Amino acid sequence: AAAAAAAAEEADPWASPAADPWASPAADPWANSAAEGGPKSPPMPRERGLPPKPGVLANEDVEEEEEASSTLQFKGLLDAVFSDAGGSAKLLANTADAVKVPVSQVWFTQFSVGRKFVHGAFAGKLVREVAEGLARNAIATDRVLLSLVRFRGRLWTLNNRSLHALRLAGEIAGRPLEASAHIWDLCPVTAKFVRLHGPDFRLALGGAGAGAGAST
Repeated sequence: AAAAAAAAEEADPWASPAADPWASPAADPWANSAAEGGPKSPPMPRERGLPPKPGVLANEDVEEEEEASSTLQFKGLLDAVFSDAGGSAKLLANTADAVKVPVSQVWFTQFSVGRKFVHGAFAGKLVREVAEGLARNAIATDRVLLSLVRFRGRLWTLNNRSLHALRLAGEIAGRPLEASAHIWDLCPVTAKFVRLHGPDFRLALGGAGAGAGAST
């Protein structure tokens, strides 16, 4: 029985909870149990390009760039999957099935966000400018649509700037906000494909390499 279990774990490294970095709350970088004195809402990211806060290394952005460079090839595969699967069209689909979600219950998927919007109706505007408009009701929250995914009992955003603007708006207005959101389930087939082909993605892409897709 032990030999069979070992063979199964070797075939699927995620079969064992001990091997899954998300299985233990202690290993989750976003874990914030109230019993441990953490914040009641998901932590806010910092805005890139601003002076570092006290205690934050000034070369943090450099370290982030180096880390991004080391994972560029793997991101190339993910960009290609996103592009080939029509990701942009799906994320910008009809908003008729959007639901209301408390902004305070949505988690960020980045530790930092850009200061300006790059895509959509607010392209070129500062995130804080949009947040102030939301706080004054000059901008309807329905105009800042969130795309969310379910993972391990939490809702995670795919558009961090939009969530950041909504969270800032709530802080400025001094009241909790709700946002309109599409909620997606993660695809196990895609996860398995990336898991298998990640190391050899250049072969899978015919040697095309990174940059085959676009992100939103």
